[in-house]
Amino acid sequence: MKFLKPTLATVGVLAVAGALTAFGSPDVTQPRVQDSVTTTFVNLYLDQQRLLGDDQVTADSMAPSTTCDRHNGAVAPVGPGTDWICMITWNDATGTSQEGKFEVQVHSNSCWTASGPAKIVGSFTITDAQGNEVTNPVNAFDGCFDPSS
Repeated sequence: MKFLKPTLATVGVLAVAGALTAFGSPDVTQPRVQDSVTTTFVNLYLDQQRLLGDDQVTADSMAPSTTCDRHNGAVAPVGPGTDWICMITWNDATGTSQEGKFEVQVHSNSCWTASGPAKIVGSFTITDAQGNEVTNPVNAFDGCFDPSS
């Protein structure tokens, strides 16, 4: 029986395939986290504003943007971890630009949990337009993203 000698390219392809099988594909990426955090934050901020009696704020008027990284850029921005930080900027109900630092825990199931700066987004509860104490939707919130998008 004659054995074929594998080429270097074949060995390389098999090594990459083996690594992807062993460790899974990089589902948690910076763009996926940023897009998901931005979308979720905008929707919840609009909910907060409606609770406060302001329905004039729109996603467009907020002009949101988000930048996320891990360990202030010291770790590659991929993979799950409790060390993600997302800086979200947006225009508030008065049109004033705001910036908040959100601590984000990204889980291996493509979901995450974020907590925001109470000085900017409010405490755990807020008083709604009717005078009721309600949960503040943007103080701490969860979301998920499509790992194949």
